[in-house]
Amino acid sequence: MLPLDPADVEENRQGRLSAAQRAALEASVRSFNIAGFLMLSVFWTFLVCSATLPNTHSAAQAVTIIVVLVGLFLALYFWLRRALQRRALVNIAKYSVANITGCLQRARRSQYGPMYYVSFGGETLGAHLDLIKPHKKELEERPHRVYYIAPLGRVLFIEPA
Repeated sequence: MLPLDPADVEENRQGRLSAAQRAALEASVRSFNIAGFLMLSVFWTFLVCSATLPNTHSAAQAVTIIVVLVGLFLALYFWLRRALQRRALVNIAKYSVANITGCLQRARRSQYGPMYYVSFGGETLGAHLDLIKPHKKELEERPHRVYYIAPLGRVLFIEPA
């Protein structure tokens, strides 16, 4: 969840992300998934080895080909990752906070993490479990104002309308 202090709430009500929220989003973009990277590297190395070893006549030639192809893969991976990071960071600078008023129409728990997919006033948004679960009955009965990051559809906070 993004930080939410009283100063952040006021900034969000004015339609902007606070500096702390923007920094948290940027940190999430910069974070590195080491497990995913290792799995992808092992798979790529296995694929290159299984294609190279039976088709070469010497071990030196096979090792050279494997090192070059794995090196190209790593270079491409980090170049692409950096390009996507830059693009995401530029987009974060453009994010604004929107709000919608209404009752909770539908809530579905994500099977992959602590998230709910909720519908308020025709918009489907993603909200952290802690924002929805304790107040679900109240959100269904009375209208609330939901503040969310417009392009992401990610709920920041909910307050009574």
